[in-house]
Amino acid sequence: MGTVHAKSAERRGGQEMQVPLDQIQARVDKVFVDGVIRTKDDILKKAVNDLFLARDFQEVILKTRYVRKQLETLGAFKQISVVIDTSTGPQSSPNGLDVTFKVQEVKRLVGGVNTLVGNNEGSMVIGLKFPNTWGRGEFVQTEYHYGTKHSSGFNVTVSKPFLGWLNPRITGAVFQQAADF
Repeated sequence: MGTVHAKSAERRGGQEMQVPLDQIQARVDKVFVDGVIRTKDDILKKAVNDLFLARDFQEVILKTRYVRKQLETLGAFKQISVVIDTSTGPQSSPNGLDVTFKVQEVKRLVGGVNTLVGNNEGSMVIGLKFPNTWGRGEFVQTEYHYGTKHSSGFNVTVSKPFLGWLNPRITGAVFQQAADF
């Protein structure tokens, strides 16, 4: 074990070099989504379509961030990371870039058991959720609760997201509740 004596490189003229990203010509040649198992291609194509409209490097970065947010709103992925690299191959353009989204999909089934206290009774809630059920970000969620004063209930919820400007989502629910007082 020894002591390290290191010096930082001296700057020339004391100025930092800044590169304006909006002046660097770039375009997206290819988009890859690695790690997809259940998610359908049509929803992924719709999500990444805006990337091909970028004309400079700043637009590529901003549109990549927007696409990542769109993929997150689907609720189908647990983790999303992005890699931007120069395009290689015979059909690549001089300013071409390859954008790779590395994703990890959520599990097929998520469940849990919880307790609630309210209405002068305690309740146990058992819930199951099937995320990304049909491959386009939909989920089906069921819950059953049973209370100490013989109240019970059942709830089924189905929800589907739509990609777009406001990220709309349509949700339908069916439920039943019963109580003995």
